[in-house]
Parts: sequence; C-alpha cells; structure tokens
Amino acid sequence: MRWMIIGILFAATVTIKVGLFERAPVDRRLASGAETPQFVLTSLTDAVYDTSTLYREHRVVVLLFWATWCAPCRRELTAFGEQYRELERGGVQVLAINVGESRDDVKRFASSTGLELPVLLDTNKRVSWLYGVRAIPHSYVVVDGRVAISQIGFDPELPSRVATAWGAGRK
Repeated sequence: MRWMIIGILFAATVTIKVGLFERAPVDRRLASGAETPQFVLTSLTDAVYDTSTLYREHRVVVLLFWATWCAPCRRELTAFGEQYRELERGGVQVLAINVGESRDDVKRFASSTGLELPVLLDTNKRVSWLYGVRAIPHSYVVVDGRVAISQIGFDPELPSRVATAWGAGRK
C-alpha cells in the first residue's frame, strides 16, 4: 500500500510539472492580414524608429530579421540592398533588424559589407519575439500596419515582388 501511494504521488508530481512548466512554445508568427505589434528600436546611426509614426509615414515597410552569422540572411540583405534606392523612391521603407547581436559586431559587419539599409538593433530579441521570429531570415512586408507577406527563409524573388507591387511610381 505504501508503494502504491508513493507511486501515485510521484505520477501526480510529474504530471503537474510537465503540465505547468514544460509547455510547448507558442507559435507567435503573424498571419497575413494581422495587425503588427508596435516597437521602438535604435539604429546603428542612433536614429530612433518608432512604428507608431513609421507606419503613418510609409504605407509599405519591409522588416528583415537577420544575424551576421546567417548566410541566407546575407544574401537577403544583398538582394534588398540592390533594390533599396528604387524601393525608397517608391515610398517603401526597408529595415534590417539584427536579432540578438552586439552593436559592435553588427557595426563591423555593416562596414565590411557596405550595407546601405538602415540597420536596427534588437539586442534583447524582444521585437523578434513579438513578431514570432523563430528562424532567420524572416521577413515581413507590412502594408498599412498589417502583414501582407511573411517569408521565412531567403526568397531571391521577394525584393522584386515588393518593387513590382509597391515600388517606384506606386505610392
């Protein structure tokens, strides 16, 4: 009888522990049409980017979540960098949001690669968590404050699709 009571108590303890403390992570990715969370981040040039004003000033904003060690991220930054001026002329704001790296590391990377895109720092990963970024690169195309495209992984056609749909001459 004593062993049965101990067994029941053990099973109950394990069940409670697993149920309360070891839940599967919540999938927070934003679906198409979802309103985007607000954030304020600082860039490498110390400019402050606040989405509450950014989404009013720019109908279309592209958010590129990336890291310096990520090869597909570097390809994506290059692809958007090649069309950056055209997109900018069309009123599209492209922001490269670095996830979790130090300012010095990101600055060295941006200098060595000639990165022209505005680079924002999400050193504590708070914004990437809000946007449900669990793998990089992860890109969001935001139109009027809502998700139009959510792209996980590098899509070499994404910059062209954005330029065609919302780029120069399409304000």
